[in-house]
Amino acid sequence: MAAVILIAGVAWKLTQDRDPERLSLQLAEAIEANQIDRAERLLQRLTRLRTPTADDWVLRAQVAFARDELDEALRAIEHVPDDHRMARWAHYRAGQVEVRRHRLRAAEAHFLKALNIDPTLVDVRRELLYLYGVQQRAEAIEGQLIALADLIPLTFRDVWYWCIARDQLRWEVDENQDVLSKVLEADPGDGWARLAMVEVLLDKGASLKEINELLEPMADDPDAIALMAQMALDRGAIEEAERLLDLGPADHVTLARLRGGLVMQREGPEASLPYFRTAYEIDPNRRETIVGLGQALRAAGRKEEAQPFLDQARAMDVLSGILARAVTPSGKSDPEMLRKLAEACLDAGRLREAVAWYELVLADDPFDTEIQNKLRQIEDALASTVEKDAATE
Repeated sequence: MAAVILIAGVAWKLTQDRDPERLSLQLAEAIEANQIDRAERLLQRLTRLRTPTADDWVLRAQVAFARDELDEALRAIEHVPDDHRMARWAHYRAGQVEVRRHRLRAAEAHFLKALNIDPTLVDVRRELLYLYGVQQRAEAIEGQLIALADLIPLTFRDVWYWCIARDQLRWEVDENQDVLSKVLEADPGDGWARLAMVEVLLDKGASLKEINELLEPMADDPDAIALMAQMALDRGAIEEAERLLDLGPADHVTLARLRGGLVMQREGPEASLPYFRTAYEIDPNRRETIVGLGQALRAAGRKEEAQPFLDQARAMDVLSGILARAVTPSGKSDPEMLRKLAEACLDAGRLREAVAWYELVLADDPFDTEIQNKLRQIEDALASTVEKDAATE
């Protein structure tokens, strides 16, 4: 009788060991308990029993991450379809791995896939903010902060970063050069990193030869053409600048502005206006474009038309000064600083950023009716702008 019971027990054990679903469940439990050696043994047994399913590839990726076997983890993630319940986790983790490896383009692709699956992933948007900061991509940074503002309360640092991104975005030069060097070593085709490295080297007074060697692989890229044209203008090489500007597309914001400046010198302010207007239509928030258009209008004798642009440029300069003070000890101790920042953003036409600053004021005093009323007025103005844009389209 005992022998029969023993045989039955062994048979039952063998049956359980050959049940893939049960092994999969045990494997998930082992990973959850951080029993990685046991998880690996279970994974080997599961692999012998069946061709891996999407769930199995997720488990395989989790074990590989726990072992810090990053190549294996990435290979496993490639087999996880985007409609799988763990797909957003898979792309998030893959993006983190690629950031660690300084492969920012690959990381961005994974993070964007995760957001396509679930746009509410705050941690993924934070990862993208870091990535775009390294690459000095102001518009991309702004886009992520706008999205974050709809998901969570922004911090002081978030809103401050948002405000400086377009015109003053600079990392610590030495730190950024080190990071960008690793990025370009890992992925020489990262054009954003290449352009950011040029900006770093320009800040450090690098030679023209160094800059040209760095930009050579991007000879057809509009952003690179604009940067080379600006450098040519800065050193007075007008013919070279004209040649470069002829190469780029008409609808590139910086190229249009630079063409406006050259035409203004050669043919006068009236002839330059179409170029400045093109730049402004592409991006009405860049200080250089606003100044260029305002000055061209004033020089053309259109003073009333010029004044709003010149006033906005001055307001932007005031905002820059307040932003600089806001991070000093005296600025941090100023109880009115958040209101000053909000009002400066309003004056500069930065409505979304003004909303973010006023929301920080309300976080300290939720019953401030004056700020509540201002917020409603700004949000109404933003909604009206969205409706006008939609009607235009």
